[in-house]
Amino acid sequence: MRDQRHPRGARARCAACALLVAFSAPNAGRAQDGNVGTPGLFSVRDHGAAGDGKTLDTAAINKAIEACAAAGGGQVRFPPGAYLSGTVYLKSKVTLYLDAGATLIGTADLAQYRQFSPPAGTFEARLGAWHRALILGES
Repeated sequence: MRDQRHPRGARARCAACALLVAFSAPNAGRAQDGNVGTPGLFSVRDHGAAGDGKTLDTAAINKAIEACAAAGGGQVRFPPGAYLSGTVYLKSKVTLYLDAGATLIGTADLAQYRQFSPPAGTFEARLGAWHRALILGES
């Protein structure tokens, strides 16, 4: 018999919140202004992001994440600005750090987002359909 006290949508929201806390808490507050040249710290601007709120910065953001992951991990820094993006593929050992005044904005163009497909047999697969995501975690 299915437990009706916690409908499917509530479980999904709870799981999403738990993931957000798990990925953001360990490195909170570690980046400091002026650390752009520090090893393990990668600025999205150095990888081509405009940060003007009009230019699609998805490719530049993902390049910065790839470079950070290839270096063994660290932080991908967003200096002040508005970064318009489709799906961002977050990698293991990579933290996104938004400076004060930085905003990551999801584009209205749904073609710029990948739909999440959890592996068969996992808890997430049992929750049913998933929507497109701004940030997807990958190994």
